Amino acid sequence: VAFRSAYVEQLGLEPDFTNYAMNFKDTDPFIDTLDYILVRDGMSLKSTESGGMVATGVKTRMEVTDVRALPHRKEVTDGPYPNDKELSDHAMLKANLTIT
Repeated sequence: VAFRSAYVEQLGLEPDFTNYAMNFKDTDPFIDTLDYILVRDGMSLKSTESGGMVATGVKTRMEVTDVRALPHRKEVTDGPYPNDKELSDHAMLKANLTIT
């Protein structure tokens, strides 16, 4: 079963960037998409007495119901990160999922 991008499913495209950082070796900041939320359909699992997991045989569907919108790189005026407003050089991704 193939993985699907939560952002592509919900918005039709990946975020313009998920990382905006200044490398000490470079004069220009790095800004690009490095992070993804991937989902796929599969089988539901249940715990075993030994602490493992086993497939139940019940197929599940993972539906993306919402994602956190991220700005386009042209809209960002406070980078590169981290800085006093953003604690990481990676943007926070978020997806709401429904499993049926």
